[in-house]
Amino acid sequence: MSPPRNSNRGAALVTVLWLTAALAVIGFAVAGTVRTEAGRAENLVDGARAGFLARGAIERLRHFLRYPFSPPPGQPPPPFVSGQSRAYWTLPGGDVIIEMLPETGKLSVNQASPELLGLALAATGMPAGRIAPFVNAIVDWRTQLPPGILGASTFWVRHASFEQIEELMLMPGVTTDLFFGYRDRLPGGEVVVRPGLRDVLSVYGSPNSIDLNAAHPALMAAVGIDPETVAGIVKARRLEPLTSPVVRQMFPTALPSGIQPRAGFDGAFTVRATARPRRPDGQLSEYRRTVAALMVYETALLSQPPRLSIRQWYDVATSDALWPGETP
Repeated sequence: MSPPRNSNRGAALVTVLWLTAALAVIGFAVAGTVRTEAGRAENLVDGARAGFLARGAIERLRHFLRYPFSPPPGQPPPPFVSGQSRAYWTLPGGDVIIEMLPETGKLSVNQASPELLGLALAATGMPAGRIAPFVNAIVDWRTQLPPGILGASTFWVRHASFEQIEELMLMPGVTTDLFFGYRDRLPGGEVVVRPGLRDVLSVYGSPNSIDLNAAHPALMAAVGIDPETVAGIVKARRLEPLTSPVVRQMFPTALPSGIQPRAGFDGAFTVRATARPRRPDGQLSEYRRTVAALMVYETALLSQPPRLSIRQWYDVATSDALWPGETP
C-alpha cells in the first residue's frame, strides 16, 4: 500500500525550508564578507590618499619656508609664515593640520650634562635603578677615547657624537617601547602615555634650555615645572604659540634643575602633517594619517641664503592635533 501523498508533500516542504535557510545563511555570510572587504579596501584607499596628502603638505610647507613672500595689499596672507607653529589647511584632496616642532624642545643628547640626561630619562618612565647606568652608557658613547685606548664595553660603542637620535637604538637595553614611547598602566588603573627617548632627546637639542612650544609635558615636569603650570602651557600653546616675553614673565630665572625655559627655535625642527582625505560626497574621512620630517637649515656659502634640507622622513608618526570643533 503506497504512503499518503500529504506526507511526501510535507517532507518536500521541510526540505525546501531547510535549503532556503541554508542559502540565507550563506547569503548573509557572503554579504558580510563583501561588506568587510569593501570597508577594508576603502580604508586602504583612504590611508594611501592621506599619506600622500600629508607628504605633499610637508613639501608645500618647505616651499613656503624656502621662498617666503609678502602678498600685495588686500590679498590674503600666505598659508604659512616663518615663526608660525601650526596651521590648518583646506586642500582639494582633504584637510591637513601642519605643525612645526623645534628640536630645541628637547635636550641635546651630545651636550646635556649627566644630571639633565637623568631627568630626561626619568620623563620616559624609566625605573630609577636603570637611569644611572643608562646615563653612563650615553656619556661613554659620546666621549672620544684617547689614541690607543680601547673601551671596556662588550658592546660596540662609537665613542663619538651621536649623528642621529636613532643611534640610541644600538645601545644595550634600548627597546622599541623605550625609544618610541608606550602606554603604561599606573597602580590605580589609570593609563598614561609615556614619551620615548626620541621625544625628550635630540642631536639638535639644547644643552640647558627647552622650548615650551614643543617640549613634551613629561619633560617639562621632569625638569621642575609644576603639573598645574605644565597643563596651562599645553592648553595655551594649542591656541597660539607662546612668545619670548610671555615665557620670560613666567620664568624670569632658570629652574632649579638649571634649565632655562624659552620660546623660539633655531635651525632644526620636525614638521608633522596630519591629513584627513575628502570623500566623493565632500565629507572628510574618519581616517587620519600623520607623517613627519626632520628639516635643517644649512648654510652652503656665505653669499647664499640658507638651504632647507630634509634629513629624515617618518612615514609613521603620531600627533595630538585637534580638528576644529574637537575637544581634548
